[in-house]
Amino acid sequence: MRIRSIYIALFLCLGGIIAISAIGELHSEVDPYPAIEIPIMPDGYQIKRVFGHPKKTKSLNYFIRVQYPANQVLQFYDSKFREIGYIASFDKFKRQWECFTDGTIEGSPRVRQLLALWINPELKVEAFLALRYAKDGEYWDDELHVLCQIQPLIDITRLEKFLRQLKESRQQAEFMKLLDSYRMSDGEVDIDKAISENPDNDYLKEYKRIIDEMKRSL
Repeated sequence: MRIRSIYIALFLCLGGIIAISAIGELHSEVDPYPAIEIPIMPDGYQIKRVFGHPKKTKSLNYFIRVQYPANQVLQFYDSKFREIGYIASFDKFKRQWECFTDGTIEGSPRVRQLLALWINPELKVEAFLALRYAKDGEYWDDELHVLCQIQPLIDITRLEKFLRQLKESRQQAEFMKLLDSYRMSDGEVDIDKAISENPDNDYLKEYKRIIDEMKRSL
């Protein structure tokens, strides 16, 4: 079984890491939400749109030059989503900048990242936003990486509990590296292969059960 990047991205987001570049390279001609236009900040560049990878998602991925902490970017999306009936949610993400070393990227750079979420109960979808800066040598670059994704409104309670258990047992970094080692060229993770080659890893088995449950709820 293959796990689509929405679930991998969601899991990594909750841990403070998001696989933005992998998502940005996938393309499809089918737009699952043709009536929803994801807004782009003026002067955005290297714009990539992704439809249907994974299923029932629509993503916008681009860069913009703006100084940290990029308050105007968050205000822009707050305004735009409010205009089309979305409600800001602080249950999953507190909109706080976090600084950490991203071990999933070559060179393990230091990054600053902020995550935000809006929900539309009527449409049963949510809009997820990730803002990220990377450190270039000794200095922080003012190039901001923006990822905005429209996705189904799903219950991630079990996933959050699983993540907390990983962090408490100090297995989170090792587990994510293991997942990444089974990531294929299309950005997906071959979880069945991971389990077959690591039969004693109970974390992989539990993760598969959680993802299967989430998929069935879509």
